[in-house]
Amino acid sequence: MRSNARIDVANWCPTDIPGSYDLAIATIGYEDRSSYFWRTVRPSVASSFAFGFAEHEVLSFEKNLRFYNKAGFTVDRPDGSQYRAAVEAALLASAPDNDVTRVVIDISSLTRDRIALACECFEEYASKRAVEVDFVYYLAAFQRPGKRIKQNAYAGPVLPSFA
Repeated sequence: MRSNARIDVANWCPTDIPGSYDLAIATIGYEDRSSYFWRTVRPSVASSFAFGFAEHEVLSFEKNLRFYNKAGFTVDRPDGSQYRAAVEAALLASAPDNDVTRVVIDISSLTRDRIALACECFEEYASKRAVEVDFVYYLAAFQRPGKRIKQNAYAGPVLPSFA
């Protein structure tokens, strides 16, 4: 189902952060930046979820996992097919008495598939009740490209609903 909800896009700085959110969605990734926003900006949220991956638990993954557990996030590691259901459940459990559900999601360490699935969830949720979503993204440190150039194996929409 396609929504007629308006989408506004704007840049903002950490000093522009709203007073509070109903729902926070974080990613437990292997990059240090996957918890940077939550460690430094620390938005006020009613409920917080941190979703990891079922693989690639290397580099800064354990540090990020410890942070999310200590910070009181509900932690889960859904596989690819379970991610959408996890986001939907988090949305349904958040702010049942508010007119608008305010969500903040850090997409810095998300895959294209998970970003698309989250957007589909927000759109579907918005067809039933108002939702405002702030997407946060922190750049990765620059790395020179390797000698091997990887070609795209597929060019097209990340999900059929985006075609």
